[in-house]
Amino acid sequence: MDEKQLYQYAVWLLGRREYAGTELSRKLKRKITEKQETSPTDEAVLPRVMARLTESQYLDDSRSISLFFQAGVRKLHGPVRVRQELRQRGFDGELIDSVFSAQAVDWFDQAQQAKMKKFGDSAPADYKEKQKQMRYLLYRGFTSDQIYELY
Repeated sequence: MDEKQLYQYAVWLLGRREYAGTELSRKLKRKITEKQETSPTDEAVLPRVMARLTESQYLDDSRSISLFFQAGVRKLHGPVRVRQELRQRGFDGELIDSVFSAQAVDWFDQAQQAKMKKFGDSAPADYKEKQKQMRYLLYRGFTSDQIYELY
């Protein structure tokens, strides 16, 4: 696989959805190793393709991290889960911290909306129901403090 083909494949991937730089790099490395059986690929191709994508602004980590952050907020995920998903995508810890400090999100309100969407407006009937609701909110990525503030 030569540089032109790899670049076109990367642009095609980025046309389908946003990727973090490391996430796209992993995907392209996998593609290179698959294609190496048929034709050998130079090891310096990947950094050149990544630099070209960044230069042409197809790949921008600051843009994609804010999009992924907003997607997590829209899904009513808590801060723990959003941070974990951003780390799994390969974003740098400093970049994650900066997007969390730049975005003003009321996580208590998010937890309240997630609870109301799943369980409605009424208070839990008994202790078992309350524990079920609390486990759900923990799964969604809210901290214990945010959850205990609701109950």
